[in-house]
Amino acid sequence: MHGLKNTVKDGIICIEVSFRNNALTVSVEDNGEGLEGHQLEELQRKLNQTDAQVEKTGIFNVNKRIRLKFGDDSGLKVSRGRFGGLKVEAIIKYKGVENSVSSSDS
Repeated sequence: MHGLKNTVKDGIICIEVSFRNNALTVSVEDNGEGLEGHQLEELQRKLNQTDAQVEKTGIFNVNKRIRLKFGDDSGLKVSRGRFGGLKVEAIIKYKGVENSVSSSDS
């Protein structure tokens, strides 16, 4: 999905990274031509499938690998972005990680 392929100027790609509640989230969104509502719902439905029949290329392969490594609470989520295009979030849940910063005395 190349949301900006028909954009000649004023294209926006926004990348954000956050770590909250033991989850790392990397989100990428654009202001390109978005998917229709039903297409977005179908894509998310396919990403949520855990059976062997799910497509094994591109975004589906990345989602499967994340879920295999970090569990079913992790994976990719798609939605409409705040700029009108597609937003994809990669969510990686860490178990047993504290949200604290440690420092060492020298």
